Amino acid sequence: VSTQSTWAQQMKLEADDPQAQYVLQAFARIAKCLEGDFAVYLPHVMPILLQQASLQTDVTILDCDGLDDNDDEEEGIETITLAVKGGKDKKIQIKTSLVQDKALAISVMESFLEDIPSIMGPFIEQCSQVLIPLLKFPYASEIRETAAKSLPLMLKALPPHIAKPDMLRHFVVHLLEAIKQEPEVPVASAQVEAFHNCVAPCGRNTMPDEMVAQCSNIMKQVFDESLRRRKEVLDQKKEVADDEDEVEKLDAENEGEEELLNQVTEAVGSLVKTHQSFIPSFMQLFYPLCAQLLEPKYGDVEHRLALCVFDDFVEHGSQINAAAVEPYVQPIISSLLRFSTSSDPDVVQASVYGLGVCAQYAANTFRPALPEAIQTLSNITKSPKIKESEYVGALANAVSSLVKIIQHHGNNENIASHNNLVPLVLPHLPITGDDIEAKYVHEQVIGWVSAGLPIVLGEGNRNLPHILDLCKKIVDTEMVNEATNNQIKALLSSHPH
Repeated sequence: VSTQSTWAQQMKLEADDPQAQYVLQAFARIAKCLEGDFAVYLPHVMPILLQQASLQTDVTILDCDGLDDNDDEEEGIETITLAVKGGKDKKIQIKTSLVQDKALAISVMESFLEDIPSIMGPFIEQCSQVLIPLLKFPYASEIRETAAKSLPLMLKALPPHIAKPDMLRHFVVHLLEAIKQEPEVPVASAQVEAFHNCVAPCGRNTMPDEMVAQCSNIMKQVFDESLRRRKEVLDQKKEVADDEDEVEKLDAENEGEEELLNQVTEAVGSLVKTHQSFIPSFMQLFYPLCAQLLEPKYGDVEHRLALCVFDDFVEHGSQINAAAVEPYVQPIISSLLRFSTSSDPDVVQASVYGLGVCAQYAANTFRPALPEAIQTLSNITKSPKIKESEYVGALANAVSSLVKIIQHHGNNENIASHNNLVPLVLPHLPITGDDIEAKYVHEQVIGWVSAGLPIVLGEGNRNLPHILDLCKKIVDTEMVNEATNNQIKALLSSHPH
């Protein structure tokens, strides 16, 4: 490695020298293997990457109207069409080797940020100076996408002397600008994903109110535009139903729009979770939109997205400003109950998860809906559909919501008592299909067993063999947290046979 580092540092890294590129690719693989031990080589490698990522690109803008597509191109020069959001497409001629070199350099930098973040701290400021301008690099979508994905990785690798909120605000300013003008849906998805991956881990209220308002407006704009494009794609698909190639192309576009809508939904959830000043923007911009998307004229995708947004609003908004959220909870509960009977398993999953969220975080408003909610969840756990693989997530969340009702409403006139509901839970353990809900359910049930609750153990401990078998299945797995795992080991030790 030392020989290669010294050799690469002394090279001119000519654009047409493939050996240099192989060495850079090797650095990424070597760093992943050596991890922290790669620190001695990093000062030799990073200047090369930073220099290559900063290469100026030779570009000639062409007259689209006068250009003949059959015109010969010089070797190493490619003519490409640039999509311009809201404007006329442009054709340019570009030296492709330089673009490829930039793409390789920032790809290796991204690998370093992901694989060896603990030793990247000294280079974060230099990386950000190179990568942020590339968020709007017009000549290669791959470069814009990689630059976006690198931002949350840089936040994780920040050295102690750089305040994370300061860097977050710096990143968000440039990300929002890039998102506003991004013409390609897959890149926009990556940029929005980078946005919420930056916001989520940085704590509460790290952005000023005016920046939060700007984030709200841009996310709403992206959501609206994607909904409009998706409708156009679905309408076009009906018109060309007999053309398999065109249908396949439109299906790919539709999938891209769905992914973008998913990422915006995640971004809205991150803002609700972290910024109190977003709550008024949510009520003004997103609550009416989601209520509209639940209308019958919209499909399962829109219904699921709206329900997921409502779930985040109740779960996270209630922890930030319960008084502001409370007036919206009752109509949300009504929507969750209504869509729990949907024929789409993803819509059912979003609905039943939301019922558990409301039971936990809006208990007083949820109480009048308890009988209907319990009946709805019970029907799902007994439905023949739960045997289908598509419904594994819906079942996991239905069981989890029953457990939350037991936990938070167990003394409500025996409606949600252990006696009534625990028998609905036990037959479906262990929980699969949702790791987060599995850990929660297993934690609660094992806690009841450890507390010796008779309704869990059954008359004469008749449920004990089933519970011990459950313990053997979930011990030392990702389905339990550390505390629950220790409880399970204690139970198994006390019942060796």
